[in-house]
Amino acid sequence: MVVDVHVTATALELYGLPPEDFTAARNLAAKQANDAGEGLVGAELKALRKPTLAARLANLTVHSDPSGVDELRKLGEDLRATHRASDRRRLRELTLRRHGIVR
Repeated sequence: MVVDVHVTATALELYGLPPEDFTAARNLAAKQANDAGEGLVGAELKALRKPTLAARLANLTVHSDPSGVDELRKLGEDLRATHRASDRRRLRELTLRRHGIVR
């Protein structure tokens, strides 16, 4: 349980960093955990993957505008349903909405 809390707290910090800083900071955090005798924490931190651009944007939204997460989640649900329904007109509308939210 303590391992999970430490990994989660560190992951939140790491995913708040600019992408170009992620790998070095992750490796340093894993090394510090290993050096402190926390091998399991170090291994879990080392396994964290650099976020994709989409994940990076979602992380920024969570940190800067938590209410925006609900809007993005709803948009994702709408996009999936519209794609399954093959509704081209609605898909264009939602794509424009997505561009507006992401900017």
